[in-house]
Amino acid sequence: MKSLKLYFLAYRNKGIFYEGVVNTILDDLVAVLRPRRMTVVGDFAVRGGTAGKVTATYEGQRSGQGRRR
Repeated sequence: MKSLKLYFLAYRNKGIFYEGVVNTILDDLVAVLRPRRMTVVGDFAVRGGTAGKVTATYEGQRSGQGRRR
């Protein structure tokens, strides 16, 4: 759990959009875990007056390739 916490905190000070963070986390998890399907939801707190909730979904295919919506 500590490693996962440190992984998430590494994104805290990066100059990256919310969508980029969620998509990168999804890509990393899919590469390591190889799930059939996975959804990552980023619920970001207000920072500079902008809050956001971003969802990225992976749906694996039988050929071993997946797509993201």
